Amino acid sequence: MPTYVVSTSDGILTEEVRQAVAGLITAAHHEEMLGPGYLVQVLFLGIPPTSRYVGSRAAPSTQVWIRADVRSGRTLKQRTLLLQRLTREVAEACRISREDVWIYINELQAENMVEFGSILPIPRKEPEWLVAQSAELRAHLNELESLQLKR
Repeated sequence: MPTYVVSTSDGILTEEVRQAVAGLITAAHHEEMLGPGYLVQVLFLGIPPTSRYVGSRAAPSTQVWIRADVRSGRTLKQRTLLLQRLTREVAEACRISREDVWIYINELQAENMVEFGSILPIPRKEPEWLVAQSAELRAHLNELESLQLKR
């Protein structure tokens, strides 16, 4: 499951903005990285403004940092398109400049990840992986995917 951790200064993102950012991250990952939306996880962390420093100075409170842990196997073009899209869309959703959006993609080998009690498949092998899951989990994940497609 790709996990996107969005870190900001405490309290600068409303629930409405967090929902919008979670939705655009999920859509961008699904469309650019060709992974199912039901596997995308987005976490928001608020950090006290005096706890972030860049170049030994307090970082601006408007900055948004995103660390994305994704399964390896995507092309440079896919990663570039994802980074460009997320930078643009997160800046727009948060009403900040693109310069205040910092994103890091970290690639992990699928065989080093367990989610839902199973080792994850390599990218594009999700349908086979899904078939091997319990009926309850398949139903849950299919429901999440159908909700994402309705957006």
